Amino acid sequence: MPVAGVCGRCLAAAPAFTRTYACYRYDGWLAAAIQAAKFGQRWSIFPVLAQAMLCEMAAVDVNLIVPVPLAATRLAERGYNQSVEIAAVLAKGWRRPLLTDLLLRTRDGEHQARLRRSARLRNLRASFETARLLHGEHVLLVDDVMTSGATLQACAKTLLRAGAGRIDCCVLARTL
Repeated sequence: MPVAGVCGRCLAAAPAFTRTYACYRYDGWLAAAIQAAKFGQRWSIFPVLAQAMLCEMAAVDVNLIVPVPLAATRLAERGYNQSVEIAAVLAKGWRRPLLTDLLLRTRDGEHQARLRRSARLRNLRASFETARLLHGEHVLLVDDVMTSGATLQACAKTLLRAGAGRIDCCVLARTL
């Protein structure tokens, strides 16, 4: 597990989320496995990797767990949402409610992996909304990989506008 600390970008401008738990570094065999799973219809690796996350991490004290949603077209392409697969294992292991329909992706932009950070932020503007209001809940936002943090930032801002009290993030892997 990577060493705890605050990244340079977060020191310069605090994000909308409080902290991010990243179990692994996104490189080598893990990066290859995640890419193969996401784009090669091999979704079954995500529950296995999420189970490994449970072994690496202590239970996170949150009120609910919310996966980062995919746009409908991307979901239809892949046939699954890798963030839901990870979040479902974490929610069951930590006995926390999983809300797969709270955060909604309202538009499908360019694949984030193809863009630089500034373009990623622009690409995500007005891309998310919530299905209902929150009432101060501590939310754990789950995604597979954190690269620039743009997706998590956009989701966290949306959840805070909907009334969440605090957002923490949990990702399988983080680029360094």
